Amino acid sequence: YISRKKEEILDALGEEVLILDPAYKIVYANKKFLESRGKSLNEVTGKYCYQVTHNLDKPCHMLDQACPLNEVVKGYPSLGVIHRHKGKEEEKIVEITASPLKDKKGGLIGIIELFRDITDREKEKRESEEKYRNLIEKSHDAIAILQDDQVKLANQKLTDLIGYTLEELKEIDFKERIAPECREMVVNRYVRRQRGEEVPDHYEFTILAKDGQRKDVEMRVTLIEYQGKVASYCFLQDITE
Repeated sequence: YISRKKEEILDALGEEVLILDPAYKIVYANKKFLESRGKSLNEVTGKYCYQVTHNLDKPCHMLDQACPLNEVVKGYPSLGVIHRHKGKEEEKIVEITASPLKDKKGGLIGIIELFRDITDREKEKRESEEKYRNLIEKSHDAIAILQDDQVKLANQKLTDLIGYTLEELKEIDFKERIAPECREMVVNRYVRRQRGEEVPDHYEFTILAKDGQRKDVEMRVTLIEYQGKVASYCFLQDITE
């Protein structure tokens, strides 16, 4: 499967790496993977992945978690998933990415699987969200944090204003909640602001509530860093009356 030079490259990676055949038997494991499990290469080679990663004697069928290996074997070009493992003391969160290894004719000859422990990253993410949530809930304004064209966080005053729950806001396209006559202006400023351009940060427009009501709002917006990426921090006041 791999030469000694390629083994050295995989051993130098910060992620755990497995190479499996199409039947899910382990062909190679890098040093990081072996050290994290206290195993030698001889101990894992030839065993099925589920025997080593999940201590099972038959294939795992997780109803709440996708197996990236299954999807790659079915023809998916590459797939990343997040698995949560509950230990005795704390939860471990692992990002798993699987990609196909093919021969010159395009036939599947193996799968390369990468494991990245993102427990600390997810913990920091939750702490960041909790910090902002505590802050925005104390505000007299309706507040939303927009990032990647999605509402990432909102306070109760915003959900009261627009009629959607936070979970619903995260799923809908926020642009569709802007009145048609205002949409181009608001979206244009949002996109340009995200790119770092100078645009007005205080203006009025009309939003469409879940029940169909039109509500005039005054918005002030600034850029912040949220969970490591730029985001728009929006303060809205209902000025309909």
